[in-house]
Amino acid sequence: AVAVAVSALPVIREAARRSQCENNLRQLGVALHGYHGAHAVLPPAAVQPNYSSRWVMDVPDPKFPESTVVSHANWVMLLLPHLGEDDLAASFDMNRPISDPQNARARITEFPLMKCPVDTYHRSDNPYVCPLKDGKKIVYARGNYAINGGTGDPRDHPGTTSDPHPSSVVRERSGHMEAWWGNGVAGFNKSFTLKDFDNGLATTVALEEIRAGIAKVDSRGVWALGQIGPSVTFAHGLYGDAVQPNNRWHKADDILGCTELYNTLGRAALEAERMGCAPGSGSCRPIQATARSMHPGGVNVLMMDGATRFVVDDVDVNVWHVIHSRKAREEISLSALTRSLPPVEQGRTFPAPLSPELASALASGEIDSPRQEHPPEP
Repeated sequence: AVAVAVSALPVIREAARRSQCENNLRQLGVALHGYHGAHAVLPPAAVQPNYSSRWVMDVPDPKFPESTVVSHANWVMLLLPHLGEDDLAASFDMNRPISDPQNARARITEFPLMKCPVDTYHRSDNPYVCPLKDGKKIVYARGNYAINGGTGDPRDHPGTTSDPHPSSVVRERSGHMEAWWGNGVAGFNKSFTLKDFDNGLATTVALEEIRAGIAKVDSRGVWALGQIGPSVTFAHGLYGDAVQPNNRWHKADDILGCTELYNTLGRAALEAERMGCAPGSGSCRPIQATARSMHPGGVNVLMMDGATRFVVDDVDVNVWHVIHSRKAREEISLSALTRSLPPVEQGRTFPAPLSPELASALASGEIDSPRQEHPPEP
């Protein structure tokens, strides 16, 4: 009996940790709806005023080569008053970039609600440290939850036949301000209302788990930094190379600091940790990051109706895409595309169109689905 009890301890501990993560997501979900009630819109992924460039993550001023300089308040900071964290909210100067020295103390503050206890890299001795070219450094506390920016690809070019990269982002510019968003629930300088969710609140992901970076130069998992990777997921659906949660491809995420991360740990370590990223691509252009967790087999997500779900790593990629989209399911049909383009190139494969069975399962609330093979590594 003792042996049975001891063997059950890991399962019990994981259940408790998963429950804590779910509770955190639910509290954040209540705050999301509280924000909507107060402002008639959801919070943007991040506020980036006085900004204009071809890429929303690019640098508007050559004097500041790091894109973190353009980031002001992100969705977590905007939710603080609705989470009962008025003191923490007041410690930020929302009119300054998060990287400003005035915000140094606030941005290194540990925020327990943004921590999933299963993530062993979310520690005070493993903050994100962003190096500046003048030798200075910007330090940030970690976080484990991101807002759903969308799953489409942000690039404008057509790509290759097996990876067409149709642009799925919208940009609106007014003077030196540019709003930029995809098919998710929040954009940069862009907010949505609950009426914008044609896909239904019960089948649309609002927030999801992300992992804290596995080294100080790894920008993933930072609660007060409104960038793709630190607190926003993006481009991990039907297109791109970071499809599905916990993607294992060694170049999956395109994030700030990946080149430095490769130089620090090497590809083997990133693969072993299932935290791949593309060196060279994320120096100033974080454009892609998928949901990640250290729970065995999947990630927790919060739906727009306030329900939490556990989505398995090998969830059908079509289902994963559609539950991250505001729009109707019909937009993801690839039947014409798969008929007209070669199915394989550079070791990559096309996902199949959403089947009627999967559409029915999604509509009934069943997210977990039969396994779909992940594209093999090139």
